[in-house]
Amino acid sequence: MSGYEKYQDQPGDNILAQISAMAERQVEAEAAVAEAERILELRTKELKAISEDALPDLMDAAGMTEVTTKSGHKVKLDENIFASISKERAPAGLAWLIANGHRALIKDEFKVQFPRGSEEQAAEFEKLVAQYEKLANVAHTTSVHPSTLTSWVREQLADGADIPLDVLGVTRRRVTKIK
Repeated sequence: MSGYEKYQDQPGDNILAQISAMAERQVEAEAAVAEAERILELRTKELKAISEDALPDLMDAAGMTEVTTKSGHKVKLDENIFASISKERAPAGLAWLIANGHRALIKDEFKVQFPRGSEEQAAEFEKLVAQYEKLANVAHTTSVHPSTLTSWVREQLADGADIPLDVLGVTRRRVTKIK
């Protein structure tokens, strides 16, 4: 007996070669994913330039909002409206909404933090909150969710209302859709 028999059932150097080969495959896969992501980013920018700039400009020049191409593609020019009040515009935007009777759009948020080891105070506070539905003197923020504001802005514009587009962070994006 050569003494080698006790190692026969255990992996030998071959397992190291397998690990090395699999590591190389992982490196290749990671590189392929990075390249695919780079190409996707480029194609996404190209699509945006065509659908939001070049094609809408051509359709404007032709005086068209819809057209069917020779190949049968139906091209439609849509206008998307978005609204979002930035931190910088928040004081003016929220003040305008309140002054013009639209306070209901504004969300109030209260946040209370207790330090570690304050279980007793937190429990007392929880009992206090249970007694009062409205609690003041806590970290208080006000905001309007962008989807709520966008929906409201669309309604106002459809009704012909005069609203401060810049203060409310309204942007109009024209985009073509193809079916």
